[in-house]
Amino acid sequence: NIPSLINGSAGGPVVAIAGKQCPCRGCGSAISKGEKCFDIPNPRKAFSNSKRFCAGCFKKVLTKTTANIAELEAM
Repeated sequence: NIPSLINGSAGGPVVAIAGKQCPCRGCGSAISKGEKCFDIPNPRKAFSNSKRFCAGCFKKVLTKTTANIAELEAM
């Protein structure tokens, strides 16, 4: 489930370093403690957890966002 950054449910991404092992929200693989990852907050919920993605899945997020922008430009 890869989100697009231009839909209304995703906030601005933030580069983070994992403080403990956690799952990637895109592929489900483990993000190890100390590994660089990307957090995408949900601006609709003030106190909700952000979605954390590994570097590979974050590239997919950017690809999907770019495709959505291209669709809008084509309209």
